[in-house]
Amino acid sequence: MKRVIHILLSVAAVFAFFSCDNGEGQEINAAKTLKVVDSDLLFSPDGVGAGVIKYDAVNSVSVQADKDWCTATVNESEKKVQVSVTRNLSIESRYARVTLRSGDESLTLTVQQMGEVLAGLDLTDITAPFEGTELTYPIKTNMDVKVSADKDWIETSVSQDKELGTVLRIKIGQNPNPAVRTGLLSFEAGSHNGSINVLQYPPVKRETRWTLAVEEGTFVYPHQRNNVTATADAAIAGEKYVLTVVPKSSITGSVEDYIFDVFAVEAKNKIDKDVADGVISSFEEGLLSGDSGIISEDLPAKVYVLLVGFDATGYVTGLYQWAEVAVADKMPTYYRWAGKWKITGREVPYSGVTWVQPETWTITIDEDNLEKTLTVHGINSITTAVVVQYDAAVFKFTYNEEDGSIKFLSQHGPTFPYSASYGDSNMMPQGLYTKNGTSYTRVSSVGYEIFSATMSEDFSTATIKPGIRTTGGVDYDYAAFRLYLLAGTGSTYTLSASSGVIPLPFEMTRIE
Repeated sequence: MKRVIHILLSVAAVFAFFSCDNGEGQEINAAKTLKVVDSDLLFSPDGVGAGVIKYDAVNSVSVQADKDWCTATVNESEKKVQVSVTRNLSIESRYARVTLRSGDESLTLTVQQMGEVLAGLDLTDITAPFEGTELTYPIKTNMDVKVSADKDWIETSVSQDKELGTVLRIKIGQNPNPAVRTGLLSFEAGSHNGSINVLQYPPVKRETRWTLAVEEGTFVYPHQRNNVTATADAAIAGEKYVLTVVPKSSITGSVEDYIFDVFAVEAKNKIDKDVADGVISSFEEGLLSGDSGIISEDLPAKVYVLLVGFDATGYVTGLYQWAEVAVADKMPTYYRWAGKWKITGREVPYSGVTWVQPETWTITIDEDNLEKTLTVHGINSITTAVVVQYDAAVFKFTYNEEDGSIKFLSQHGPTFPYSASYGDSNMMPQGLYTKNGTSYTRVSSVGYEIFSATMSEDFSTATIKPGIRTTGGVDYDYAAFRLYLLAGTGSTYTLSASSGVIPLPFEMTRIE
């Protein structure tokens, strides 16, 4: 019991030490000697902030931060704690605790550093017109944005706008030089940094001291070739360029726009690829200069010849030239017969057989006899299986170089095995003439002209002239012709089930 009393007395003594009575029976706590007067502990991701704790203390003060990215130091003469932080390279905010101690007292405050906020600084390469331009980029951020350029003709600034907030402005001045110029723009905000290329075109100028032309062409089967030329005045003989020719129909808008937006881009890509593939050793090697030319095949009647200047590094100089040129078609008439033709005309009854029309004849180039004969498929539209199988109803037109006409002679087609009983056979066109208008006589000899054909100036139709059969001193025009089967046994068959009588003259119109 005595021991319990001693403990109670000790506790009472402790309370008496920390408190006293004001004489009216009220207890008073002992006054604190460490107080925080003011503090500002909010930091941006860059580490920018006041970072100060102002205090009042009777005794000396020490301070400690619980995070290694936060540093706190005491300035006792000014009774304040200076707090600093490193950069926060994260989008997450972070916190530290700073504890002040003075004697037996302590106070703890929280330091907050914001995470990175950035939007609008995802810049891409800039291509500017020669007149210059000014670009504005609104940015949302809680960090300092630093932007700089390596050329004095690129001006940059970051400022505050009442409506847009933080704004990056890039101003590019006018390019006075006859050449592309380039610069590099660098930017940094917190952990974000990068650079973009700035390219500015030179003033564009149509250089009339280049003369563009398409020389007279030559036709070498199967192509017409023309030399497309650029002739340079002595004053611009050193300028480098690329040259091309395009159908007039391929440019629907401005020729100048096509030159720079399409032709120049395609030409640069091709030369760059040739360099990358080792075809040429440098971009400059892919350029022309002075008087030059290129060979072009199968040009249409109306074309644009285009020229655009480049420097040795692969940039356009702004110089260009173009010309609209008419191209003379040098293809001989012989090659114009090739194609599909529709054959129509009157009906000519013959031995009870009439012509089933229209027919489609396909005329092709005879590559073994260029400008001498042409091959024709489809006459009489023979459908007999064995004839079709062996392509036996194929014949030749004889070409006349003097006037470009063709003529069709009685002839033997390719030999083919019609049947075991008939032996090796041929199809043969034979002309029919009449002396009285009702009965017809066929001519089975080879080499007689059944008809000739002359093409129109626009190559779309042909005029047919029947051949002549002279007998008894009298000339008779062929009135029609027909295909016959000549058997190897010497017999002649009409194949009347699948062939008809084609009148002369008939109509011949190009399909394609």
